[in-house]
Amino acid sequence: MILIKPTTHGYGVQIIGTREDLETLYVAIGKCWNPEEPTTQSNMLASFSYDIRHTFMGMRDTRVINPVTKENGAFFAMNYTWSTMVTYLATLRYHMARCVVSQDNFEVIEEFFDMFIDCLEVFAGKRAQDILPYIEGDAFYVANPYLMQYWEHLELDFLDTMRFGTKKSGINGLGKMLTVCSYATDEYNYFLRILKKEAKRLNCEITELRTAGDDRFEVNKW
Repeated sequence: MILIKPTTHGYGVQIIGTREDLETLYVAIGKCWNPEEPTTQSNMLASFSYDIRHTFMGMRDTRVINPVTKENGAFFAMNYTWSTMVTYLATLRYHMARCVVSQDNFEVIEEFFDMFIDCLEVFAGKRAQDILPYIEGDAFYVANPYLMQYWEHLELDFLDTMRFGTKKSGINGLGKMLTVCSYATDEYNYFLRILKKEAKRLNCEITELRTAGDDRFEVNKW
């Protein structure tokens, strides 16, 4: 069974499971998008899906001890920030509503959702209620053609808050940060104006813009 727990320094969650656990999740998520018809939304989901596969295939240094018995074993782990996981899950929910998923795969994904939400509610307390509409409802504008740019903006906002705050600063402010991802909010419109201005200045498409270099997205102590 997969285990989801908060990371030590509060940046996000650690997802732990055996190869079989993670492969089952990978297969289930893979049924929710078509790699032959790439979109901004499917590319986001593909990133999550491929990361799971690379983890259970041992392509990264991701082995951990059994989180229950504390013994060594074939357990693998992935770390994600709270903001990235909300984005991935909102995107996954978006795709599930637009494809046919078998009952078995549906149950695997729903169990994963439930485990994440349980972890979120324990760590965030009452603040979780500010975040849940972006996971379970339609507050997150996943159909956004500039989803990648908005995710990068959200992620940087979250990481900067964590770097200059406390262990709970990021999760406490995440509900407010997520308003930029809701269609037509003041935050959404303001960031869209910035994107349009930058694209015009650089003579490129908005989808070609990067918010920052890869080093800005690194987390040294999870």
